[in-house]
Amino acid sequence: MNLHTMLKTTLDHLPEGKQRTIAEVRRLILNEVETYIEHKSRYSHSYIVWMVLFGSYARGNYVVDHLNGYISDFDILVAVNGRELADDTDLWYKIDEKLERLTRIPVNVIVHTHEEVAQWLKEGQYFFSDIRKDGIYLHTNSGKGLPEPKHLSDTERLPIAEKHYKQWFENANEFLIDGGNALGRKSFKKAAFEFHQATERFYGCILLVLSNYRPKTHNIETLRHMTIDMTGANSPLLASFAGKDKFQRRSFQRLKRAYVDARYSEHYEITEEELVWLADQVKVLKETTQQLCESYLQTLVNS
Repeated sequence: MNLHTMLKTTLDHLPEGKQRTIAEVRRLILNEVETYIEHKSRYSHSYIVWMVLFGSYARGNYVVDHLNGYISDFDILVAVNGRELADDTDLWYKIDEKLERLTRIPVNVIVHTHEEVAQWLKEGQYFFSDIRKDGIYLHTNSGKGLPEPKHLSDTERLPIAEKHYKQWFENANEFLIDGGNALGRKSFKKAAFEFHQATERFYGCILLVLSNYRPKTHNIETLRHMTIDMTGANSPLLASFAGKDKFQRRSFQRLKRAYVDARYSEHYEITEEELVWLADQVKVLKETTQQLCESYLQTLVNS
């Protein structure tokens, strides 16, 4: 069978409105990259190799939960043919900003070189194996899809997942403890940063244990969406940072900004009331992380 005929390219399982939005996202990314390359001589031979919709919209089990203030992201893998283009933060930050203005549905774009993606598939990296299995191609440069992955058994996955759990869960818990100590001293900016780091690491722990992958981002909103998407429509992760009212949404946004602003901005503000609520949410996230990861590890042991 011709490989081109094997590529999934249809979005017919989605409502027409979602299809139109994804088409607009595709056009924006392609146009922005093409325009950027035209003005950068060092990128004259650069291009997008693959653009793949993955996650819940590719599978058709996306979540729209207005009660908990959660709507699934559009997840897009962009694989390019050069390291410099993949690491050009100016370009991808500009694209993120334009995507945020384009659509009310969050768009999570992860960018890697096509060599990285191919190597991870060769090694059996199961996050990308799932993208290859479920993903829908929005663009290919050659008409060819992601290469055939190596398939790891549950026995092979177990030590990888155990290593991630031990390292990331313990590390996240240390930041949670330090945040509580800073809050007790009324060192609010310090507490905000520590709680941000705990949150980032708990989400990273879940992603690494369940998929052996976490994106290179400190954006806890992106990480929250990825973990919820990975754990399903009734994910227990919906219980933390739900954003049911203005106070909760503001508190989470201040936590989101804390990675940079709590350390470097003299204008960053966060209240004790907000930090107390955030501390409780991080503790809920810790409990959920432990339950999800240990349940998954036990599944691998029993398989």
